[in-house]
Amino acid sequence: MKLPPTVPPPSETPRLISRSKSDLADSLRRLSVLYRVFDKDSPTSLTEAGFVANAFLSCSANLSGILEKHPTVDHFKEIRAHVRNWTHGVGSPWISVTPLWLWAIVECVRRFKAGKEEVGLALIDPAQLSISGDARKVFYAMERDEIRDNLTARQWSNDPQEILVFGAIPRKAIISQVLFADIIPDLPPFFFKSSSDGCVIQNIVWRHDQKWDRFFHAHQKLLSSLREPSNTLSPESRGKAAYDLACSLMEPKWKEVTDAILEEGQEAREEIVWNRELEALSHKVFAMGFDTTSSDDFDMEDRASMKLSELSAMIKTLAGKIASWGIDWSKDVDDIAWKAIQREILWCTKDRQSKAIDDLRNILGSDDEFPGTWSSGDDSEAD
Repeated sequence: MKLPPTVPPPSETPRLISRSKSDLADSLRRLSVLYRVFDKDSPTSLTEAGFVANAFLSCSANLSGILEKHPTVDHFKEIRAHVRNWTHGVGSPWISVTPLWLWAIVECVRRFKAGKEEVGLALIDPAQLSISGDARKVFYAMERDEIRDNLTARQWSNDPQEILVFGAIPRKAIISQVLFADIIPDLPPFFFKSSSDGCVIQNIVWRHDQKWDRFFHAHQKLLSSLREPSNTLSPESRGKAAYDLACSLMEPKWKEVTDAILEEGQEAREEIVWNRELEALSHKVFAMGFDTTSSDDFDMEDRASMKLSELSAMIKTLAGKIASWGIDWSKDVDDIAWKAIQREILWCTKDRQSKAIDDLRNILGSDDEFPGTWSSGDDSEAD
């Protein structure tokens, strides 16, 4: 299949200037994951406390003090210089992040091929940042007149849908961080020239030295490469690969949540056993088959399912972004293939969540051990 004469800009990079400030603020509150690309020489360093803006790096040991600060008029005046990279982040009170997975990967490639050391990618939970209310410290760059009123700043902030965080991104907001070199093997085959020998970053399909419209150029080349007949990877394989990468990136958060659930389950089991022993002491209660276990114990699985559902939805969304690579498959590639990719991601999501619930049930005990305690719900309905 040949490319049409022109390829429309990627659907995930609309012209933000056409959207109102209030609409952008609302969109910010709906984001599930943000990305930050960094390297060894980034002025905004990744410290033990988290990412600290260069302007506050000297007091990074006092993270609480930084987080208590609020942007002033003078701080907002520095936004244009930050976005246009006049000082390369030196002295800036702002930290740049993006909601676009593909843009983050394109930027990783640019830095990696430019010889930057320790190029890294961090996943950030926006729910842990001050993204709403009067004390907001997170903004789309395009919300600010300092950016909207300057042509170059508008162009530079539009492609990555640049989001600015004031002061610091604390450790609790960082879901995970990885070296880009470690995920290069996870990039799909259509990222590389068909004649290349393996996933070598020097054989990426787009020109890394493209100064202007680098992101649009990368998107065009990826779309062209994806349509090549040699790209025969099945939709199911694409979906599984995307889900596995999403799980790998989200593993620290998944472990944190599941460990807490299993620990709570162990405590609940001990309480159930204790209550059963108390129940047996009362002949009347025992004979009538009453259950003295608290309803909180019986709600354990429901509470666990709710926590896992929230996290699973986050992973599923990330897997979808990874699988699409910023490309509108339904319009530009193959709608049937995209639906198959989505089904595979959904199946993987349900399977992993179901296994986590099974682990909890194993700790709490089977229905035979505690009759009447658990219903035999259909795990396949978990989402």
